[in-house]
Amino acid sequence: MQPTINDMMEAYSQDAEEYASKKFGFILDKSPGSVEDVEVIAAKLHNALNPGFLGRLFGKSPSEGEIEAICKMLGG
Repeated sequence: MQPTINDMMEAYSQDAEEYASKKFGFILDKSPGSVEDVEVIAAKLHNALNPGFLGRLFGKSPSEGEIEAICKMLGG
């Protein structure tokens, strides 16, 4: 039996809750405040992607697959 879209979104949501807690110290609880926390996390991740010329030259950028996975997770 294939998972439904609801199943996938719930799994993404659970991944986001764990990620937010471990990496940023946010507790996501599906409340309106959590949506604001997800926006803060997304902004921090976006800013980390644009560290300036030297950061791009010497730093490792995430792959397109990693970016896609994080987008799905935060969207969940």
